[in-house]
Amino acid sequence: MLTLLKMNKPFRHLISGAFFSSIGDAIMAVGILVAIYQQTHSPVAISWLTLAQVLPFLIISLYAGVQVDQLNPKKTLMISDLLRFIILIILFFLWDLNYVGLIGIYVVVFLIYSVSTFFDPSSLVVLKSVVEEPEELLVANSVKQMIIDFSKIAGALIGGAIASSFDIKWIFIINAFSYLISLIFISFIVYERKMQKSSKKLNIRKELKSGWKYIAKKASLDLKKSIYYIVIINIPISILTIQMTLISQRSTIFQPGNYLGLMNSLYMGGSVLGSITIGVLLKKTKINLHHIPLLIFIYSLLTLIPTILFNEIITLLSFFLIGLMAVVIQIIINSIYQREVPNEFMGRVSSFRSMILRIPPPLLSAIYGVMVQYIGLTLATLIITLFSILSLYILLINKDDNY
Repeated sequence: MLTLLKMNKPFRHLISGAFFSSIGDAIMAVGILVAIYQQTHSPVAISWLTLAQVLPFLIISLYAGVQVDQLNPKKTLMISDLLRFIILIILFFLWDLNYVGLIGIYVVVFLIYSVSTFFDPSSLVVLKSVVEEPEELLVANSVKQMIIDFSKIAGALIGGAIASSFDIKWIFIINAFSYLISLIFISFIVYERKMQKSSKKLNIRKELKSGWKYIAKKASLDLKKSIYYIVIINIPISILTIQMTLISQRSTIFQPGNYLGLMNSLYMGGSVLGSITIGVLLKKTKINLHHIPLLIFIYSLLTLIPTILFNEIITLLSFFLIGLMAVVIQIIINSIYQREVPNEFMGRVSSFRSMILRIPPPLLSAIYGVMVQYIGLTLATLIITLFSILSLYILLINKDDNY
């Protein structure tokens, strides 16, 4: 794992940029959640935040995916970081002048995630270009997940402390400069770009059609399964934000902001452990794509525990295990996905995949928020858990030739 970081300089720069930008994102995520809930005391308001995060992927991602397959991915990453830096700097000054309220936060989140529709698939293209050996992709994904999770742990703790003690505007400026640092690291990435930009006029509809045709007719069975499974695992994941925020309000030991930061940190701690140990785990247990349904089933049941047991220690331990399970499932699925998708289709396939992934969370989050208000946290979580298990069952009763 460390050998890849030592020997592969472009990969090291890519991961370093991701480390700093993830710290900023985690700080902002915790701070905004606390600020919104303290202003509104409404889980529905948090659902609207999720919607602001997801809408760009529904509206822009298909167009972005086509463009990413044509543009220079390194330049796309740098421009994306620069735009996000500028957006947050503007927000910082407007917030100080009291020109921004709850709606303003939603708008800024929408803009930042709109830029991310270009950044995310470009990052996958660069990763696959600097890590050329297929057998190294699992290691690369493990390293990437571990580094990002470390940064999210730090960010969650810092974000909780800032939200409890300082004005939220400082969260915006910290996140802005995290993007600037990411831009600097990305600028040092050097690799051979094998694809050449076409001189023909880009036909968006035609390119989208060719991308969809690849998924429908040429994609391997493993690729299709990986997409189905990642959609299903996102069902219980989609409610974690609201779940953690509401649980943070019931502690008799911690301040809400600090408790939320701790839950996020333990969740990320589980992810880090999973990232570090997944190589050994896969060798000893022989876990592969065929075992993913069982892991998703266990993961779905784990999300119920924090809503049933009101002990802070058990709650924190539960989120640690949830994070561990989530990262093992996601690394296996993502490694198969990256291995199976050719570089020339990575942008378009990733945009289709992102759109499929992003549709359930805002809907489920909004439904979950409403259910929590009327039937309580535990029963609402039980319903979502049963829905994810039912979705998994429906998928499994279909034979392989029906995928």
